[in-house]
Amino acid sequence: MKEMERLDARLNSAYGSAKKKLSPDRGKELQEVHRQWLRYRTLNCRFYVDNGASRYKIESDACWLALTASRAKELEEVSH
Repeated sequence: MKEMERLDARLNSAYGSAKKKLSPDRGKELQEVHRQWLRYRTLNCRFYVDNGASRYKIESDACWLALTASRAKELEEVSH
């Protein structure tokens, strides 16, 4: 779980930095896009959870980690 916490903190930091760099209107757009992305991540990774089998839990966690790392990198690029 430590990796998930670290990536979640990275994502939140990148989001905050990116939003600060944008105009108020663009910041609102980013907020909406990010909310939709969070929903997508949840639904997409939930797809891998099936009947509680441990194999699917691992795949769901891997999905979450990969998507979160990718999104954090994307937002870090916006803030630079």
